[in-house]
Amino acid sequence: MPALISAFAALSLIGAQPHSPPEHEPVFELEEIVVEGVRLEELTRRFVDEVAAPARGRGPARWAKPVCIGMANLKPEVAQPIIDRMAGVANDIGVRVSGPGCQPNVLIVVSEDAAALTATMVSDNRRLFRPGATGMERGPRALTDFIQSNRPVRWWHVSSPTNRDTGQLAVRLPGHNDMAMVSGNSDSVFSFAPMTRVQPTLLNQSLRDDMRAVYVVVDVDEVAHVPAEALADYLAMIAFAQIDAEADTGAYDSVLNLFDSPNPPAALTGWDRAYLKGLYEAESYREHPGSRVQAISVAILDEYRTGLNTAE
Repeated sequence: MPALISAFAALSLIGAQPHSPPEHEPVFELEEIVVEGVRLEELTRRFVDEVAAPARGRGPARWAKPVCIGMANLKPEVAQPIIDRMAGVANDIGVRVSGPGCQPNVLIVVSEDAAALTATMVSDNRRLFRPGATGMERGPRALTDFIQSNRPVRWWHVSSPTNRDTGQLAVRLPGHNDMAMVSGNSDSVFSFAPMTRVQPTLLNQSLRDDMRAVYVVVDVDEVAHVPAEALADYLAMIAFAQIDAEADTGAYDSVLNLFDSPNPPAALTGWDRAYLKGLYEAESYREHPGSRVQAISVAILDEYRTGLNTAE
């Protein structure tokens, strides 16, 4: 992260402050459920399958450490309300937020030429986007899409397999040799990879997937017509969950339709909040990534039904 920030030192950086279903009609709304012949459980699973975009070979990642939200290229009076609203969403779903002066791990850069800026960011700081270890990002094709995209908002997630008991990185990053320091011998066999000493069960495993960084580039001209509250909620959705930029969410009542629907939601919907809360409340240490997705689907469904009961 420091390398990226120094590469754009001229930007104004603001730190975080504490504090197939029917094609046109949404299948979910908080006040009522439109099932259209498909069980709610199945629709929930379809949504998770559609939008979740974890690193290759891994399950959906979550923030375990506090998030620090930074915005560049916006005046403080414009940026701060967006940051504050995103921080509010984080607090609602149980994600801790760092205080003033923190080092951003959610970096949002606004630009008049998003394509050129994205290409420069990746070219000058490629190791930040592809750290070089297994299970940390989505691979070269996805990175090319991030660079070449013409979407109003584009994003890139970096996560890591992490020892659930110690919080240590469970993959070796090029240029880092923490195990050599532990063993006291740089030539030791233990220097080639982090060491995990746990006893996995048949259903659970010793690793979890933690979010490490999110890089977001916003095309200022393309979002000029979007209310700040709606944009902040959209940014929160993609910052706190690994969302597939190519997901087709038109059949769902979701803020992810902000740039694709003639009548998009003005904020996070009940379904969006259920997704985020379900993601952070689900049991994450399932042996198979598909099992983790199933666990998240169940948690989302429970959260959504709770929201419906509360609304009544």
